[in-house]
Amino acid sequence: MDGQPQRNKDVPVRNAGQIPWPRIRPPHECARAVYVDSIIPHARVRIYANTTELIGDEQVTLGYEPSFPLKRPLTAADKLTATQQAFGFVSAHTTPPVDVLPQSQPLTAPVIDPRLFDCGRVVDVTNLNPSTHVEVYSSQTLPVPIDSAHLIGTAECTGASVPVVTQPLKQGWHVAARQISCPGTPREIRSNASQPQTVAPDPDPMVPPVMDPPIVGNDVVILHGLYVGAAINITDSTA
Repeated sequence: MDGQPQRNKDVPVRNAGQIPWPRIRPPHECARAVYVDSIIPHARVRIYANTTELIGDEQVTLGYEPSFPLKRPLTAADKLTATQQAFGFVSAHTTPPVDVLPQSQPLTAPVIDPRLFDCGRVVDVTNLNPSTHVEVYSSQTLPVPIDSAHLIGTAECTGASVPVVTQPLKQGWHVAARQISCPGTPREIRSNASQPQTVAPDPDPMVPPVMDPPIVGNDVVILHGLYVGAAINITDSTA
């Protein structure tokens, strides 16, 4: 596939046995995403249920994917494996297969990172249960209504926190979140809503980010001192 790592003289990969299988963090029932690591950057990763059913297929940019999307919710009967394709080879399946844990419950009330800025498009939500569906809401007045008219973003959580991509935030508006286990099923469980946080004005002055020295040939740079929800532009003055 275009964009996948290719064999060259500087990468001494000669057979599939040299490609490690990806690791899957054990998910819970109803999970719609999983955490996967031990990935070769830009490898194509496939997730299987019970060895043969393909339930996830994505190219991963970095060495891990905190929220690898699945084609269906997981069940207690599923046993998960993964392969990765790189340098013209496909790894073996994850060994041993990963069991699916029982449904996450009881659910804690989420906590919203208070670093919310006008026009930001990410809300960091913590104090979560793994394998839950997270929803973020916003309104001009309190309390924040937890309904579809005020929903501004959703995400699938695979650990204790998740960044939720949202509609642009509005200064002075209030933001709240909740998490749901097994949404849309008879076993659906909803958490209490988080305490609301208020969206602040744009930072003033806007401090520029700090970049680690770029490495020739890499297609990723490392930045520090970023504002949550900010849009980032990278330019190359030599291009």
